[in-house]
Amino acid sequence: MLLLAQALAQSPSAEDLRVAWTGALPALQAHSEMPVVTLDQQAFELMAQGEVYRYRRQESESVDTAVGVAFVPYPVEDLWLGAIDDVHQHLSDGLTETWLPGTVPGHKVLYQHFDVPAPFDDRHWVIIIESNQALYEATSGVVWERTWDLDPRGIDALADVPADTVPEPEAALWTPVNRGGWQLIPVEGGSLVVYQVSSDIGGHIPDDLVVRFALASLGSMIGHLAELGAATPAHYVGDHFLIVRPDGSPIPARPS
Repeated sequence: MLLLAQALAQSPSAEDLRVAWTGALPALQAHSEMPVVTLDQQAFELMAQGEVYRYRRQESESVDTAVGVAFVPYPVEDLWLGAIDDVHQHLSDGLTETWLPGTVPGHKVLYQHFDVPAPFDDRHWVIIIESNQALYEATSGVVWERTWDLDPRGIDALADVPADTVPEPEAALWTPVNRGGWQLIPVEGGSLVVYQVSSDIGGHIPDDLVVRFALASLGSMIGHLAELGAATPAHYVGDHFLIVRPDGSPIPARPS
């Protein structure tokens, strides 16, 4: 992908990436809402070459997790703005999203409907998305984390979804597992991006196939985040609605 190819030209050294990661590691171990990923020297060398380091983490009591880590040549704040601004742009094609009651800055209740190609049924779910204030404050604003998990009400949360949100929502299947998150860590010339996702989409599609698809999609997912980060300086301007940092403080829009 072009933007990750650009990361190769601008990437810090493997040692710089390792130092940034190990500096954040104690706070991640103490405050992250996600399992801390495992990175070795081979991972840092791969990322220094502009590649996405990816692996499959086996989970004892749930579906496995797809993990992707990469250097992206844009600042943490710009990537955060790009990822969170789901009013104007999305990280995935085929995804319809609707904010639900209970949404406030730093805590979002979100209905998502995914248009799955025939002959498979569409999927839908309601997730709670939260910013990690404790991690942000423990690192003096260095590490930014955003995580999601299914609404604890389960399928009953669909009662809050407007009837006209998507065509034939009753034809979609509920996903029994859908959780993950982003971590953004500053490093010279850009950011270290950590992405994790676990999903059981239900129906007759095997979990193993879902995990392998997620692993294969990590490059395009992180590459699209990079595109959003690149567009942020020209997009987050003027009277754009304010987006907040993990501690709830607003990020001022740039002058138009």
